[in-house]
Amino acid sequence: MNGATADQAQALAVSEQDYPVLLKAVYKRADFPKLRNLMGLAKDISVPEMEGLLLANLSVTESAIQALAEQRGLAVRDYLASLKLPMARLFLGAAKAVPEDGKWQPRAELNLATH
Repeated sequence: MNGATADQAQALAVSEQDYPVLLKAVYKRADFPKLRNLMGLAKDISVPEMEGLLLANLSVTESAIQALAEQRGLAVRDYLASLKLPMARLFLGAAKAVPEDGKWQPRAELNLATH
């Protein structure tokens, strides 16, 4: 969300009524084989089925992961700055890549140090 504040993120939340409509639009635009009806059109399926197929066919690049990590770090830094912490004392560390061993778990770390 490119530095959006928590209030802005809350304003962008999707309502329960809009979610199925928006999910269907994303599903139709997605580039992977879909179930077809007799006319060859993408078959209407349930929300859980669409979510499952979208997640199973999700492709995320290393650069996208890196960008997300940086955006999260900036959001935390901006939040701490909004609490009147001096910017001179707030630093962002480099985002770490996913380890090759496949034992990755999504997480965020916040390290505090005194200098």
